[in-house]
Amino acid sequence: MEVIAIAAVTKKVVDIIGTLALEEGYRLYWLREQMEWIRREMEKIQSFLKEADSNPTGSETLTTIRRQIRELAYDIEDIIDKYFPKLASHKAKGKEYLCCLCNCCTANELALEIEAIKGRVEAICNAKTTYPTCDVGSSGHDTIWEVRKNFLYGDEEPNIVGFQDDIDELKKKLLDPNTAYDVISIIGMPGLGKTTLARKIFNIAKVELAKDSPNDLHFECSAKVYVSQKQTVEELWKDIAKQVGVNKEEMDVNHVATALSAFLSKKRYVIFLDDLWSDETWDKLSIAFPNNPKIGSRIIITSRSRRVGRHAGGKNSLHKLQHLEFKSSQKIFNELLMKGASTGETFSPSLKAVGQEILTKCHGLPLAITIVAGMLRQRKRKQHTWNYILQSLNKDDQLSKVLDLSYQDLPIYLKPCFLYFGLFPKDHEIRASEIINLWVAEKFIPLSEQTPLAEDEGEAYLGELVDRNLIQVISRRSDGRIRTCSIHSLLHSRCISLASKDNLFKTWSNITSNSCTSSRVRRFTTEGSSLSQFLSSEGQTLKIRTLFCLQGSHELSKKHLTRVLQEFKFLRVLVIECLELPLKFPKDLCNLRPLRHLKLSGYGLEKLPKGMSSLQDLRTLDVRGCPSIRLPNSIWKLKNLRNLLVHEHIHCVCRTKAPLPNLQILSLIRGDCLEPKHWENMRNLRKLGIYYPLKKDRKINVLWFTTHQAEKLENLRLEWHLDSLDKSMDFSQCNKLQKLHLRGFIESMPQFGNFPPNLTELSLVASQLEEDALENLKKLPRLKVLKLGQNSFVGAKIVCVGSQEFPSLEDLRIDELLSLNELRVEKEGMPRLKKLCYCKGLTVQIDNTRYLNIVVTLNY
Repeated sequence: MEVIAIAAVTKKVVDIIGTLALEEGYRLYWLREQMEWIRREMEKIQSFLKEADSNPTGSETLTTIRRQIRELAYDIEDIIDKYFPKLASHKAKGKEYLCCLCNCCTANELALEIEAIKGRVEAICNAKTTYPTCDVGSSGHDTIWEVRKNFLYGDEEPNIVGFQDDIDELKKKLLDPNTAYDVISIIGMPGLGKTTLARKIFNIAKVELAKDSPNDLHFECSAKVYVSQKQTVEELWKDIAKQVGVNKEEMDVNHVATALSAFLSKKRYVIFLDDLWSDETWDKLSIAFPNNPKIGSRIIITSRSRRVGRHAGGKNSLHKLQHLEFKSSQKIFNELLMKGASTGETFSPSLKAVGQEILTKCHGLPLAITIVAGMLRQRKRKQHTWNYILQSLNKDDQLSKVLDLSYQDLPIYLKPCFLYFGLFPKDHEIRASEIINLWVAEKFIPLSEQTPLAEDEGEAYLGELVDRNLIQVISRRSDGRIRTCSIHSLLHSRCISLASKDNLFKTWSNITSNSCTSSRVRRFTTEGSSLSQFLSSEGQTLKIRTLFCLQGSHELSKKHLTRVLQEFKFLRVLVIECLELPLKFPKDLCNLRPLRHLKLSGYGLEKLPKGMSSLQDLRTLDVRGCPSIRLPNSIWKLKNLRNLLVHEHIHCVCRTKAPLPNLQILSLIRGDCLEPKHWENMRNLRKLGIYYPLKKDRKINVLWFTTHQAEKLENLRLEWHLDSLDKSMDFSQCNKLQKLHLRGFIESMPQFGNFPPNLTELSLVASQLEEDALENLKKLPRLKVLKLGQNSFVGAKIVCVGSQEFPSLEDLRIDELLSLNELRVEKEGMPRLKKLCYCKGLTVQIDNTRYLNIVVTLNY
């Protein structure tokens, strides 16, 4: 967290230096020098932290220095946010003499603050050189390493309840005589039992190894190693070489990798690499594995990262482990509890009930079940002792250490992004676009010439967290991009704990249970009624930068809302979700100049303040959850706004000549809010949704924006009522447009040549198309997804003949087409179809050989 905080401060200082150089001349030259000094020192500290981060086993001194650096960065940021707006406001007043006096007073106060900062920087630098920052003793990481190593080399047959299907599938891969060489990559989140399953598969291989018939494809040598981050690659090579039987003399004469490779090239081997962390480690290790191994050789790896598994063995090598079903979890739990118990010993009904609650909290994780069962076995079988375990389950130290290994392995830039999931409620389904926009608002994603769009970089960040099995994908878009995601509840608890420790954010329970001062809190998340408790608590912070106010079914009073806006003046992110909001949002909102992300959701809110044009740093305004709101005209003057997300019934007429030049997402806006001239300025739109209200006798024609927005527009949604789409509608210049959603009557479908050339997804609702209208759609060369929604097609049948009809279609969804009786796809029709979803009662005729390879689902 320290590196992120320092980087953010350094960026602010650089911006201020540039501003002072351009606008202030020599009058505040001393200030430029001071800011330059701060910049240089911050860069030095940043380099130190990056080096320190590569060593996760630092000393107590290093922990203290990290905390001091973090607090220093926060205080510098507070100074910047406090004084530089004052200097700017004095200058803007226009009275030169008074302005000069005010500037001098403010500058003098600032000088004293900077001198204090200098003293703290020097103290930190002295501590770095005076006291050791590397721990010479053992660490928690070392302890876990020993535990994993002992488990890996243990002789006891692993408990494989619930893994039988996985074992059967992997055994086929292991012993397949038709596969010359293969890597088996078992992947999954921490605690799923990857090592347990891999040990079982490896033991099966050892049984084959024991066979001595020359006609069998048995293994001739084997090795298993735990790929600890503390071991060198050469040490791992030596371990493998020793286990498979390489002579020590050969290793002395040749390099160990050369000797091992030469030995393995003559053997049919099986090697088990447990807990492979990175692509780089595999690349180095695999140097010792022969390029042309003997037929039937296998390498088994376990990894938390999908990317690593794919890198080592390709996509087909992946075997993702899932959570145990409750029945299997219960069987393991009961077996472990009865281990060592007296014959005939039973549990009381009340104890069984507590046990069921405990098991539910393990969420199908074998590691959690094993640890908790071990804790219960060591205690008396009394209800109050089991209740204690139930209450403290999420605080278990051993499980936390295992989960923390995945966190420690994250690169610096991903750590705050991962912890940020803890700000949301447990088991909450999160939009990918929302979490990415929040990362951007927090400046977790640095911008560069190579990555001009932070949102695109954010998708890559999220994909990496998914690849590491830290984040679960709930749903994907048709193009494979993540639509919604969530975090496992065990990891969610660790996020909150780690974020509190690093002061990334706090919850109300953190503040009350840990007796910590709230004066250093930068981000705060509140659920239910805890906001009012927080506001009424002593020592509350005025320096909060992010506030999540998740009231759920509670109302948010205007009194509490006003206090939030008045007292937390440095807010960058404000998220309010509640049952009901005040009728009018307080005017104090307009004073939150640093605000970059604003999300409001709740009934009752009708008006936002007129002075919102003062929020020039605002990048995202999300009011989709406020169906009655009326937006002020001033929002069109927000030059840095990138995402405007509104409810379809919101009406906000634009009276600004050149609105929102940086807008990327506009959805879902009423068509009568904007005139053709307004679109001239919106050349960065990537996603656009327009809703046309009830107006009869008017053709829907949006040619005026398609020409101007053709360069970047990727997703377009048009909805209208009692009108018809103009048949001359031309999307052909929208070269990047991939998704098109049309909802409303279409008198005549646009000609084939008028469709976007790269269209991959088309959704139609209420179009009332006749059978011949589909002919133009059948010709679309890149269309992969076709959704025919309610009343979109009024024909009796859809017939597809020949490979040139829907040549790229992979996913066909048919919903509530009451007149449609038959779907007939001839042998060559829709040659790439993989998914078919249709309503019960529809007659479907598809060639039998192809039908077996299509995933078919029914809508009821």
